[in-house]
Amino acid sequence: MSFIATETPPPAIAEPVIVNDGFFPDVDPKQLREDAALPGAITAPRLRQAVLRAILDVNRELEPWRARQVAAGHGSLAAVPAATVAGETSANVVYYRAAILSHVQAALAEQYRAIDTTGKGDSKAERLEATADDHRRNLRWAVAAILGRTNTVVELI
Repeated sequence: MSFIATETPPPAIAEPVIVNDGFFPDVDPKQLREDAALPGAITAPRLRQAVLRAILDVNRELEPWRARQVAAGHGSLAAVPAATVAGETSANVVYYRAAILSHVQAALAEQYRAIDTTGKGDSKAERLEATADDHRRNLRWAVAAILGRTNTVVELI
């Protein structure tokens, strides 16, 4: 007989969909958890706070663009003319969900870095910092895609 050590997930609790502002789509924490392959150690309340912050930050950044879309008669992000993916999903909705996902992943990577930064945690912290930066880059690119801007990568020497 052998035993395999695994991370014990927290007890399953309800993670209701987080209702957005009516223009941008609601966010399902269960789906986000699956899409991000988040470890079970991230509790539902912690994830909810990260999602709320992501929604607020991304919506604030897109507010001038949203106002123009509403003025043009588009009542939701899905109604704004855009390419479709899989024959039904607006590319803007895909990019919005990617922005929320990336924001949440960056925030959680930073939180876990702050918790474990001693001894063996130093090298893990460096990896998490790179990961958080990658998630922030993905967030910037997703927002840029919604705004119709191109991506620019600049490296300082």
